[in-house]
Amino acid sequence: MPWVAPAYRLSIEEVAPNFWRAEARFGFMERPHIPELLTASKSLGCTADLADVTYYVGHETVVRREDGRGLPGWQERFFAVMERNAEHVSDFFSLPSDQVVEIGRQVAI
Repeated sequence: MPWVAPAYRLSIEEVAPNFWRAEARFGFMERPHIPELLTASKSLGCTADLADVTYYVGHETVVRREDGRGLPGWQERFFAVMERNAEHVSDFFSLPSDQVVEIGRQVAI
């Protein structure tokens, strides 16, 4: 779906006191701006202080397989270039860098 109607964009629930779970839906033609979206969560009853929000994102680093059964060399180099040129997830979602915790792992291909 290229666009999601604003009425279906955000659902939010309070899991525990001052601990909220939000689910956002965006179409493939839309550019997510998460802090702006969470500002709209006030109208859904969320009382969280947005200056105190912590965003958790994952980051994978692609490494060569040690057992020799990985991708052929040319495919591995091609994949590495694409990964290096990809936009960082924090930038894609317009997250403030001082509120992001990045959890990383290595993926062998």
